Amino acid sequence: MKLNGAVFSLPELLRLSINSCPLHHDGGVRFSLPKLKHFAFIGATAHLDPQDVDLLIMLVSKLVSFTVTIDKITRLPPSILNHPTLPILYTTFMLTGPPVTLQGIRNLLRPVRGQDFQDWVDKIQNSAHQIETLTLMWYGEGGRPDESMKPLLTACRARNVEVIWEHRPDPTTPAGRIETFFDLVPSSFIRRSEALQVSNRSR
Repeated sequence: MKLNGAVFSLPELLRLSINSCPLHHDGGVRFSLPKLKHFAFIGATAHLDPQDVDLLIMLVSKLVSFTVTIDKITRLPPSILNHPTLPILYTTFMLTGPPVTLQGIRNLLRPVRGQDFQDWVDKIQNSAHQIETLTLMWYGEGGRPDESMKPLLTACRARNVEVIWEHRPDPTTPAGRIETFFDLVPSSFIRRSEALQVSNRSR
């Protein structure tokens, strides 16, 4: 279906998450999101088309926070990666080891589901990185898994990485469950981003 010149308009929207779908459409759909402040692009693929990049550059100029999967760090343009005031939260929901490099990442989100974190411990301890905050998202009704995460917590403390805990209910849900914005983006990151914007304005 061609939608030439169509405008996707949400004039009051403040937060938007796009999960596993492209940002553009072959028919030339345009976006009108004048009040958007927080945007999460959780894509299933690392590929970004030129149209995707153009839209992201347009949005970044007015965003308060931007959340993106870690695989996009090699695809995003410098104007986004090096934006002087935009906090970027990189997320990884894969139960695998860390990426080859953590360079350029200041805020990182990692789920906790009981797997071995030794590879992450080694990466935090031994690699050059700029990580300032590591958000650990834990699930279920049990207590926070501090003890099982002790080696990672110790490594973060030694490298001055602040650890932030975020709790989510058990992720085992019926098929077709619709995730909300805050299922993907921790509320602590939103609060800090908004406080940073206020601080920047007062300077």
